[in-house]
Amino acid sequence: MERLPWHVGCTAEAVHLPHLPPRLRPTKARLRWLGIRALIAVAGTYLGYLFVINVLLSTGLGKKLLNDADPTHAHFEWDSAYSLWFAQVHTKGFVVRGTDTAVEWRVTADEASTSFGITDFLQQRVHMHGTTAKGISVRVRFKVPAPTADYLAKLPPIEGLPDPPIKGPEKPPLTDASYNLWSVAIDDFAAEDIRELWVDTVRFTDAGGGSIAGGFYFKPMRLLRIDPTEYTARLGKVETGATTIASDIHGTFGAHVVEFDPRNEPFAFVDASAVAVAKLTDLVWLNPMVGPSVALTGGGGPLEVSARIRQGVIEPGSRFDLWSEGWSASVERHRVSGTSLVHARVPKKSPTFSLVTIESYDVDIQRDQAQLAHAPSANVLATFDNTDLAASFRNWTLHLDMVSATVPHLEAMNGYMDGSGILYGGSARFTVHGDADPAGASGTFHATLSGATVQAGSAVVKGNGTVELALRRFELATGEAEFSAAGLELHDVSSGKQAGYWASVNASPCKVSTTGGLSVQANLAGKARDAQLPIVIMDAPGLVATLVGKQGFTFSTRFRMTPTATEYSDLRILGQTYDLRAHYRVDGKGKNGSALVTTPSINVGLDIKKGSISVRPFASPEWYSQTGI
Repeated sequence: MERLPWHVGCTAEAVHLPHLPPRLRPTKARLRWLGIRALIAVAGTYLGYLFVINVLLSTGLGKKLLNDADPTHAHFEWDSAYSLWFAQVHTKGFVVRGTDTAVEWRVTADEASTSFGITDFLQQRVHMHGTTAKGISVRVRFKVPAPTADYLAKLPPIEGLPDPPIKGPEKPPLTDASYNLWSVAIDDFAAEDIRELWVDTVRFTDAGGGSIAGGFYFKPMRLLRIDPTEYTARLGKVETGATTIASDIHGTFGAHVVEFDPRNEPFAFVDASAVAVAKLTDLVWLNPMVGPSVALTGGGGPLEVSARIRQGVIEPGSRFDLWSEGWSASVERHRVSGTSLVHARVPKKSPTFSLVTIESYDVDIQRDQAQLAHAPSANVLATFDNTDLAASFRNWTLHLDMVSATVPHLEAMNGYMDGSGILYGGSARFTVHGDADPAGASGTFHATLSGATVQAGSAVVKGNGTVELALRRFELATGEAEFSAAGLELHDVSSGKQAGYWASVNASPCKVSTTGGLSVQANLAGKARDAQLPIVIMDAPGLVATLVGKQGFTFSTRFRMTPTATEYSDLRILGQTYDLRAHYRVDGKGKNGSALVTTPSINVGLDIKKGSISVRPFASPEWYSQTGI
């Protein structure tokens, strides 16, 4: 059979190629062959790639090439790896660790797959996309110049790196001209079974196998970006050393950081969110933050968070709730314990303010393991004038309410009286309302005394009474306090054969200063049933007892006390039949003063010199006015 020309049935325009010589004019066979050759070339390239890349991945040669490229900063290991397509790698038992002048780290994955941007390697950048992983563990620890044994015990071990991680001498910072570090970018990654994130002394684990999805870009010491990333915790736990901070963590955590230079303030670039529940185990982990003088223990309980941060600002509607049960705080010889409900809010109606309320119950105060006071409830309300994490919280207010607190044994207060031990018994109930801010404080105090038994001079006195204090203002900068009112009322007081005694004293105004020691200035005024009990307490001369002992009286004086002296000036006591004026001072020179008692029948002067008292019958007012301290 005669073969027809190949172009039979085709249009002239399609086959007329006068510019090609006959041997180059395409034929079906030639086109078919060209296609086959192209396929062979692609297949050969692909098979060659498969052979080369899988030989590198399945033997130690690939690890050697990677590890020799930058042996001082990064090291790679894997149990098995393969690639079925260009720049796509699948690994099992993957481990990478690295170090620089400030930090050491290690990342492991049971399984991982990713695709690389080949041309990025020419720009000293590792760019991965479509990354998936399973069974992730991340460990990071910082190098410090002189780590303590306690700090080192809490750090994550990193196989292949020496312990401890000591920070060497500071090196000059890299300039833009000398910068030679590789950058890392991971787009749209997704990982499951997140088992561990151990950063320095804090370790997070998730027995439920958490999951994460997101991306990031990091150019060391120059740029950082975290694409919208979300982590879901299923059964998380946070620990530091042997202490568990929180457990049973369930929830979703989000983060987004726009690209910024880490040498600058980071908060303005941060978006974050958390909707989670957990069980707070203990407060002991806060001890390094509050300082060595305070020891916190207990306080575990359910925790619930629903919060969002945008560009470093806590958004309205964010909240934090904690039931802290059985907490205690020890400071030197004192211990305070209780149970508290903590609420933190950023109200929707006042988005520039944040509120923290602490409702505490069964608050107990001890000194040397002996109970000082007990409060069935104590409530604290704190307000802050901004919600910007980058700003300093300089403007805040604090309000305290403590109602019906008790001091069951007043003798427990003897430890604050320089060992004099003048209290023998009795109890007290008190209420406190107070306000504080960075500059100072104000508030009120009311106490009721029952069966208070006191050693006063040579007498033992027992009675009931009330104490009222109204603090107008305490200035923190100067250490000065001013009381608008301070009062003491005593009733049903007895001593020996004396019974049914009553008295009251008020100080208004009253100023107290703690600068250079305790100093007090006050105008005192009061009244009493009679002077018999004060005379017994003061062991006054018999003449005074005879003249004024059985009469009711009122009194007033200007009182001044400093660390070195106590002074009563312009003391005036008015009885039914007498008028007493006096000056009295106790200082390094001893007890000195003078007094004049005026009665219808006789005037009596008392001259006190260095503790010795001389009586001057028929003393005149002129004599008294000429005396001084």
